[in-house]
Formats: sequence, C-alpha cells, structure tokens
Amino acid sequence: MSEQDDRESKAMTEDMKEKALQVTAEDFVNYLNSFGGEIRCSYCGTGDYGVAPDPAGKGTAMVATPVPNFKGVGIWLYPATCQSCGHTIFFSASFVSRQIFKD
Repeated sequence: MSEQDDRESKAMTEDMKEKALQVTAEDFVNYLNSFGGEIRCSYCGTGDYGVAPDPAGKGTAMVATPVPNFKGVGIWLYPATCQSCGHTIFFSASFVSRQIFKD
C-alpha cells in the first residue's frame, strides 16, 4: 500500500467513525422501521425492539468488540433490545450509518 493509499484509507475510516457517531437513536429507529411491518423479537416473539441513546444523549448507544490479533481494531455495533425479554441484537454501525447518510 502506498503512502497516498494509506492516507486515503485513514481519512475514509475517520469519516466512517464520524458518521457512525452522528447517528441518533431516532435515526436508528427510523432505519429499523424503514423495513416496514411489525417487527417482533426473534426470541420471545412478542416484544418490540427498542434502542437507547448514548450516555451523552446525542447519538445512539453503541458497543465495540475487538478484532482478534489486530491491536486497536474493532467492530462498532448498534444494539436493539427487546422490551419484553431483554434479547439484544446488533447491527453494523458502519453499514447502518452509510444507509442513513446516503448522498
């Protein structure tokens, strides 16, 4: 990889981070609702999924999981939790934020 490619890759990664951090809980709910219909919990079959804001109340809550054998690399995920049983599912923050901020 050339120095130019490396700089472009880092800039793209920073842009993706910024977009992922800008997604609000309302944005995420609207994204989930864009699939239409009543989406019920895949575990208990009765509950609706809810999303939480981040602790600062500006974005949506997010969790990160490390990638094995790659120091400083992780996957960012938005959680959605069943309001009846607590079952939690995760959505790729990079994918969802790209869909929300499509140009």
